[in-house]
Amino acid sequence: MRLEMIPLVAGGLVALLGLLLLLDAWLPDYTLVRRERRRRARRERSRGGEAMIGLGLLGMAGAFLGLDVWRYRIVAALAGTALLLLGMFRSRAYLSEVLRFRGASRRADPPIDRGPVPPGPPGPDRARERVR
Repeated sequence: MRLEMIPLVAGGLVALLGLLLLLDAWLPDYTLVRRERRRRARRERSRGGEAMIGLGLLGMAGAFLGLDVWRYRIVAALAGTALLLLGMFRSRAYLSEVLRFRGASRRADPPIDRGPVPPGPPGPDRARERVR
């Protein structure tokens, strides 16, 4: 594999990710996943912000794929960066919630009942009380 192929492969992957984000912004909710598994409802996502992020990724992919031959690669990179930042700004509440609240304790599956919690090991004060 030649070294010139790295930006082409990276550009293809970034373009694919941008197209997937555009598709996700365009499709109605619960098309792929039927039910919500979380205890608390998630914040509503900004479809426009998600579409802007997807378009920004497509601009960046164009800059990668343009290599040194395309005249507008710098314009595509600047427009992609601007769209990425605007999309992240519009989706900031949703993105912060997705990144902050994660893990198994947030899922709606009922926890396993294991009975009462036993007391912890005796500390230094409790050990002295028992000896006396």
